[in-house]
Order: sequence, then structure tokens, then C-alpha cells
Amino acid sequence: MRAVEKIATAMHQRVIEVLRPGVKQSEVVAEIYDTATRGVDGIWGDYSAAVPMIGAGIDASV
Repeated sequence: MRAVEKIATAMHQRVIEVLRPGVKQSEVVAEIYDTATRGVDGIWGDYSAAVPMIGAGIDASV
């Protein structure tokens, strides 16, 4: 669980770094996936079973 915590924290940090007005949702999701699959601090990552959800624009109403 501690390993998962490190990867999840790194994923959230990456979102903070890349999420700006004008950045496409697909770019933000790509960065989330990149961090998740690469892992951090020698902890290998993996792809998630669910697609990262970003509620923005028209997608927020779904």
C-alpha cells in the first residue's frame, strides 16, 4: 500500500504540474498514465483498470 501511495501521490503531483487552461484533457490523462505506468523511486508501475476521469466542460455533466 505504501508503494501505491507513492505512485498515486506522484500522479496527483503531475496533474498539478500540467493542468492549465488550454491543455487538452487527453494530454492530462496521458501524463497521468505515464506516471502510473513508469512508477516512481524504483517502484515499477502498471496501467490502471479504469480510465482516469476528468470532469471538465461537457464531460462534467455525464
